[in-house]
Amino acid sequence: MFDARYAELFADLRRVCLGLGAGSNAEDIAQEALIQGRAKLGDLRDDTKLVPWLRRIAVRGVGRARTAPHAQLIDRSGASEWALVDLAADEREAVKRLPTRQRQMVSLVYFLGYGQDDVADMLEVSRGHVARTLWDARVSLATTLADYRKDGGS
Repeated sequence: MFDARYAELFADLRRVCLGLGAGSNAEDIAQEALIQGRAKLGDLRDDTKLVPWLRRIAVRGVGRARTAPHAQLIDRSGASEWALVDLAADEREAVKRLPTRQRQMVSLVYFLGYGQDDVADMLEVSRGHVARTLWDARVSLATTLADYRKDGGS
């Protein structure tokens, strides 16, 4: 089951890592998550939980990479998270200014299409926390963009 789904699992974990700002390290972190998951596959009690379990491993991997000595390799700008998303320059700048957790959730839910339940499971927080964080992010984005447009785009 695991080996047959490797390509699908790798693609999903890479997207998660990109969504969390792993940038060029996304593939390495996704690969490490798969290696760790494969090694501990016997610990998984419910096969239907494989994908959420691997996503949590990848999320923790991104967190470790952010605090590791080589953490400067992690993309904190948010650019890799939504490089393929069609945003105006002011919108990109507004998203970049969001706090990390808000930017991650906006990226995962709105840009990569994960459901709020999936994001809550990945980040090991409640769905209510995800909803509230997204609400806060939308308020912040609306305020930032309104100010930007009121000032004539400068």
